[in-house]
Amino acid sequence: MTATEIRQQSQADGFTPLRPYGQPTTVSDLEAQLVTANQRAAELEEKLAAVTAELDAAEHRAAVLEDRNRELASDLDDALDLASEHALDADHERLAPAPRYCDNAFAGLSANAFTHNRGGIQR
Repeated sequence: MTATEIRQQSQADGFTPLRPYGQPTTVSDLEAQLVTANQRAAELEEKLAAVTAELDAAEHRAAVLEDRNRELASDLDDALDLASEHALDADHERLAPAPRYCDNAFAGLSANAFTHNRGGIQR
């Protein structure tokens, strides 16, 4: 590669030197370039301020979402604990025999208890 090709590649990459090679520079050219550079710097500062504001807003939204996520995770844990407690209670109730209703504490002692039961007293 020759020096000319290298210079053309660097100019094609978006870089423009303050003083192009081989051209004499005048004060008016430098002032025009300075004005252009200042305008470009002002535009870039405005863009930077806008991007910074958007970044701050996005970070705030992310923090709010993280807090909400923690709240929802806590609510879910509580609901799962409650559901597991209910499941345990339901299993215990299912496993325990249902109480039988009897008119009398001695009702099951005789063979004819259900046929001769009169008002809770056996005769």
